[in-house]
Amino acid sequence: MTCRTLMMTPSATLTPEDTVATALARLGNGIAPSLPMIDADGRFLGLFGRREALALMLPRAASLGGDEEELAWMDESLHDFGRRLTALAAQPVASHLVQPVTLGPDDGAAEAVRLLSRGAPLVPVVDGDGRLLGVIAAYSILARATGRGAGGNG
Repeated sequence: MTCRTLMMTPSATLTPEDTVATALARLGNGIAPSLPMIDADGRFLGLFGRREALALMLPRAASLGGDEEELAWMDESLHDFGRRLTALAAQPVASHLVQPVTLGPDDGAAEAVRLLSRGAPLVPVVDGDGRLLGVIAAYSILARATGRGAGGNG
């Protein structure tokens, strides 16, 4: 089985002109954990998702330390988190993308499952020119493997 078999059309995409607010609104409308950004030619530029949104909510000092950094000393409220997101709402979302591993349509499906099992929110499938052909999501694979259908779009 290949990635072509597992990929689906993303439910939404982002463009380099989109803001953080636009990305958050599109994320809130679906079950996809991340959205791919594509340029005018359809080339894949990166992902922005719920993890990146959560990271934007943290104070800058929290992002300077390593993953093992203890944050119990911070007294943060939902208002503080929301204030930080609001302050960044007009920023281009392109400055907050992650660059995941991409696969080609003829790559083995097991590689996509491995990437997802190791924490990738989505696996972008691109052609030889870097154009986004589709995405592979864990919920879709699980739904299909258990006979419950495609599980919706990514």
